[in-house]
Amino acid sequence: MELARIEKLIDKYEEATTTIQEEQELRAYFNGTNVAPHLEHYQPVFQYLSMAKQETFTKELPLQPRKSNYRRWLAIASVFVLSMSTYFVYQTSQPSEEEKVLMAYKETKEALQMLSKHFNQGAEKVTYLGKFDQAKNQVFKQEN
Repeated sequence: MELARIEKLIDKYEEATTTIQEEQELRAYFNGTNVAPHLEHYQPVFQYLSMAKQETFTKELPLQPRKSNYRRWLAIASVFVLSMSTYFVYQTSQPSEEEKVLMAYKETKEALQMLSKHFNQGAEKVTYLGKFDQAKNQVFKQEN
């Protein structure tokens, strides 16, 4: 009867439906000396599980402090903000076509006003030359 129960427990174990008590029962059976010959191929599995349960990890693991990604994200964010601000400053500092046309109009107007002012000063001097010519003609006519 015990052999039939062990075979049922093995079937349940293979289907992963055994309880902890049933697995302990299987481990105790396969760690014993009187295992049925047709079930001997399960014996190394349960012996390994029993040995693995007794193993403990004794090596000391060095714990390293967890590195924060704060500085990395801060650097990424600052590069992003800097690039976006540079882009927007560049866009606003570049005059539009209308502003360029108005600036060219104002500069042309100032240049023409300056030219007009100097031309008027030159024209005044030409009138003095005209008076000088008249005086010269009067002097030379009198001599002739």
